[in-house]
This record gives sequence, structure tokens and C-alpha cells, in this order.
Amino acid sequence: MEVLYFWTSYFWNTYISDPIIFLPKNHNSSKMKLTAEEKSEIREQFSITTTANNIREFLPENIFSFLHQNGDIPTILDRLDIFSSNMYKPYDSLLVIKFMKANYDIAESLSDLCYSINGNFLIFVDFHTLFLVKSGESDMNFKLQRGSKFSHINSIIKIVSDSDIDNMVKEFEGLSHRDILNKVFSNHKSLYDFSDQSAYQPVAILSMVVNIQLFPGL
Repeated sequence: MEVLYFWTSYFWNTYISDPIIFLPKNHNSSKMKLTAEEKSEIREQFSITTTANNIREFLPENIFSFLHQNGDIPTILDRLDIFSSNMYKPYDSLLVIKFMKANYDIAESLSDLCYSINGNFLIFVDFHTLFLVKSGESDMNFKLQRGSKFSHINSIIKIVSDSDIDNMVKEFEGLSHRDILNKVFSNHKSLYDFSDQSAYQPVAILSMVVNIQLFPGL
């Protein structure tokens, strides 16, 4: 069954400081707040359909039992948080967690999300996944590997034009959930320097994790 920080000046200097050459008419370069219409559209796109009441039907029993016993079921459930700007963080941001049912179209979902936002933004895409980790000579135990902004797997994170959206989405087009799982597994191994890489095996993709934050243009 196919189931499915850091934020420092480095990212600011790397991804925002370079000049913006072209902005399509439908991108508002100065906007740092989501409109009510944008929020409504995003909430409609990412309506909560996988909850604590029905998650069990989408998971093999051994995986459900592991997550339940460790208190990790809430981590993988559908979630949408929209954070408003304040005096310390002068931009709106959002967090999307979407449980990966077998036929969920990741590329289409990301495209719909990005085209719902009329402004410049940064996007970080990762996934909560399940690994097997060797314990002792022969035992293998499950490990929930959490997705985060830091461990994003998309190479294009700065969105200032429609072509940026299209190129970012292309990174996910044609990839199966198994392909994504292997990509996340490889990325996390390289980032976190697992001490014995042969002791880890990818098992399942559980949830997509998307962080977005608006930023001003020039």
C-alpha cells in the first residue's frame, strides 16, 4: 500500500537580494499580506479531509500503530495555518500539511497553491516520511522523518513570476509518490549525515509539508 530551521540571513541574502528583472502583470511586487480572497481560495484548496477520525483507513495497521503509540498521528494530519504579519515579522506566511493519499497529485496541488497568491513569495516543499532503521544485528524499527523548511527538496524557492512557478512545479511533474519518497530519503541522508546510511530504508511518504512566506519586490 503506497501511503502515504532554520531561517537566517543566509536565506535572505541568497534568495531575495538579487535583482528582479521581470514581473508579470498579475504579480504585485510590493504586497506582503494575503487578501481575504486569497486566504479563502487556499482554504478551499486545502480543505481538511484527513483527520484523527479517519486516518486509520488510509494506513497499514502496523504503521498506524507505530504512529499512534508515539503520539505522531497529529503530525501527519491535514493542516492549514495562515500567520498574519506583525511588528516582528512584517509579512504573511502559511504552513500547509497535506496527507498523501495514494492518488494525490503533488504537482497540480503546488501549482494551484502558487497561482492563488498574487505577489512575491518563498516556497519550501518537503515531506513527512517513514523510514526503517536497523536496530541491533537484524531488527528494523520505524522512524518518522519530519519534513521542514530547512530540508526542502525544491531547488526553486523564490517566486516572482509565472515562469518561476512553472519551473518549480516541473520539479515534481511525472514523479510518483515512490519517486518523491526516494528523493526525500536521499536529501535527508545528505543533510543529516546519518551515521550508518546502510541502516536506513525508505518506507512510505506520509504528508506534504509546504511553508510559504511573502516578501516585497524591488
